[in-house]
Amino acid sequence: MIQSGTNSPRKAISLILISGLALGVAFSVPFFVFDVSDYMSRIEPFRQVTLSMSQEDAINVLQKNRVTGAIPENLQSVSSKIEFSNFWREYAIYFHPITRQVVRKTLVFRDYDSPIKRFLNREK
Repeated sequence: MIQSGTNSPRKAISLILISGLALGVAFSVPFFVFDVSDYMSRIEPFRQVTLSMSQEDAINVLQKNRVTGAIPENLQSVSSKIEFSNFWREYAIYFHPITRQVVRKTLVFRDYDSPIKRFLNREK
């Protein structure tokens, strides 16, 4: 027999609310992670720099997007390459030494070993 008590409707409502909240959080996490990874990434400034863009314009795009660590302090002695990175990727922008236009862009994904892989490799 089902016992009826004064707490069963409250328990049912609280269980429904907690389950709904947990389901909503679980459903939202992938979207949140995708947005955060794009926000923390430096892919957008990298995409804004285009081939044949002048070096000054490329530097302005990077500075506008707060990618300042890659830019040399003395712009007169600018090298033919600017490199920057984040947790997921390494970026490089190459300039022609004479025309100072973007001639090449590279993007390399970083490879981090999983903790399990590191543990298994340690035992060898």
